[in-house]
Amino acid sequence: MLDKSEYFDSSYYGQQVQGLQATPPKDLVSHYESVGWRFGLDPHPLFSTNGYLSENPDVWKAGVNPLVHYEKWGRSELRTVISVAEYEGRHHSKKIIRRVGLLDLAHYQSQVPGEHFDDVLSALDHYLETGWRIGLDPHPTFSTAGYLHDNPDVAPGQSDPLTHFVHHGFLEGRPPVDPVAFSRPGYRAPDSPSVAAIRESLTLYLRHLGIDFDSQDLDLAGDVSCQQGDLDWFDADFYLRMYADVDAAGISALAHFVSDGHREGRFPNAATADAFSLRTDTKRVLMARSVPVQVCDQDADGVVDRRTGSSVISELLERGLLANGKVIVAFAHDDYAEHIGGIQIVSAREEVIFRELGDSYISIFPSRESIALSASTPEEFLVRCRVGGELLDGAFPLVDFADAFAGWSAERSVVVVMHSVLGHSPEAIMKSMERLQPLSAFWWIHDFSIHCQNYRLTRNGVNWCGDPAPDSQSCQLCSYGLVRRKHIDRIRSLIDGVDWVFVAPSEVAAEQSVGGHTPLPRRPLVIPHGSIWRDGATRDPCNANEKVRLAFVGQPSPTKGWDRFLSLLSQSGQYADSFEYFHLGTGEQSVPGLSFFELKPEPGGRSAATQKLLQHRIDAVVNFVDGKETFNFVTFEAMAAGCCIVTSPRSGNVVAAASAENLLIEREDDFANLDYLALRDEIRRKRRNDIGEFRLTGLTPSLLSETTF
Repeated sequence: MLDKSEYFDSSYYGQQVQGLQATPPKDLVSHYESVGWRFGLDPHPLFSTNGYLSENPDVWKAGVNPLVHYEKWGRSELRTVISVAEYEGRHHSKKIIRRVGLLDLAHYQSQVPGEHFDDVLSALDHYLETGWRIGLDPHPTFSTAGYLHDNPDVAPGQSDPLTHFVHHGFLEGRPPVDPVAFSRPGYRAPDSPSVAAIRESLTLYLRHLGIDFDSQDLDLAGDVSCQQGDLDWFDADFYLRMYADVDAAGISALAHFVSDGHREGRFPNAATADAFSLRTDTKRVLMARSVPVQVCDQDADGVVDRRTGSSVISELLERGLLANGKVIVAFAHDDYAEHIGGIQIVSAREEVIFRELGDSYISIFPSRESIALSASTPEEFLVRCRVGGELLDGAFPLVDFADAFAGWSAERSVVVVMHSVLGHSPEAIMKSMERLQPLSAFWWIHDFSIHCQNYRLTRNGVNWCGDPAPDSQSCQLCSYGLVRRKHIDRIRSLIDGVDWVFVAPSEVAAEQSVGGHTPLPRRPLVIPHGSIWRDGATRDPCNANEKVRLAFVGQPSPTKGWDRFLSLLSQSGQYADSFEYFHLGTGEQSVPGLSFFELKPEPGGRSAATQKLLQHRIDAVVNFVDGKETFNFVTFEAMAAGCCIVTSPRSGNVVAAASAENLLIEREDDFANLDYLALRDEIRRKRRNDIGEFRLTGLTPSLLSETTF
């Protein structure tokens, strides 16, 4: 239909698309219909996308393409069409689509009790004209004062922070500032998370440019500009000549580069600019916005609480922590009793089962937590251990421990279980297994660390990469690509050196482990960690007169979809009468409109999560995890309570498990045009009344009893 519209100019529209992507789409009309209008692109000089939406807020609320609306209904209804020039000439002309999504009506209204806003557009007008000047925040996740604080080049009086973020900051990789974090004492203090993130990002970007510099040498709490004379890699005069906007803002060149410039892919000196001049701006920005890669640890000769392997064996014997049965040596990335997560749940339950069987369970984890493989020599790699539920004091060399263990009991049957190799030295594990001579060795595919240090296989922590070739362009655009080849080679040596039985908790995990460019030598066995047992108990059916209750379960982590959950909440303003939002977990965030209830593990029967979901009559759990999940306990605990699972098509086993229980609700995680009423009705229709409990059954003890070697 739009290809015949007088208000679609392919040449005019194509020029705008080229500003967003290097390769224009072949079908420009379809691009505008599905994508372009959402970015505020204009189909014709005489038809402003945002102008039409501004004049017709009912069209914006309906989530309809403005030109489609005009051709179908607007023309006959004599709706107003505004030219691009006219709209952009107006005071505070708005990129409505993207700015409205960053204004939460309820949150903004709560800050201005003396005013009443009929809709989000009137609230946006108030913010653009007055609100930002008096420090009001448009959204629970966007601090006006914080954005100005972190971006000194955004000159007050010239542009409000929200406009700058939408027009420039978002595309440059500048993050919004969380109001809660900004209000806390010590924001951006030397030891704050925000300063740590800047240091890691800066070090990584300089490394990408071939500059060896440790950002720990910069005093980010002081006047950064005073330090530029000591840096041979930074030329302030060049920087100000190269970037007129920084010069015009009248701020320190080095301060800008440290806080924002490196994230935007700007160059610190002329030689670097010349060397990288052939790289596109897009590629440089992608590299600059990369997730900081954790580097390997250094040799730990100076560890104060270091002990010998023989002293550990002596303590285990003296305390009676070694039973008469088999000895299970399980490798994990951290202490299962101190941390929360799927691997920790599996390890804790395995320890109990093996103890009941008369076996000993030794959980070994690196003395220093890291997702990077250790750089220590095999003989110097230090670990800690928890045995029989008891944490032993001190760190000790893994190989030395294996030597002492082998000398103590050469006749004992040993089983090795690999739950996580992250943080370990594969070479040290290989040497220890040569000493231990295990009866069998199992490697659980809980994540995708066999393929990359980025165990979630998300490019720069953003989107799924699917295990591309290590030398591919995909890896070149990702910060983890810098270390991926070495990571794979080291793990492959451990894989090839032992007769492992590979086990996956789902078909999704098994398929991915052999489906990419760095596959396992054989497809894993598929042993789900557990299943839902419905015991005849029921809950009340959904009441059409009540609000639908949506919950996020667990730690408020971006990798688990916390940010997407907040986005779903914040953009549902006009549908407030249809939904209630809950957070069941740890780390209360004090988000307006969100009820928090602490979630603690409780023994016996239904899991604590299932009980809590039933207690608060939750109808659906929002689970937009980052990357493909290999199992996901939250999904099963929620479905045991009869809850629907709202997730994206890319969430791995979350989709598969929820589909099997007929509790799946698939939605893309861009909620700007989400049909909230359709979501409400689907939840009411699908939520189950029969409930049960999630039971852990598929663990190493059952695997060991069922497998013949």
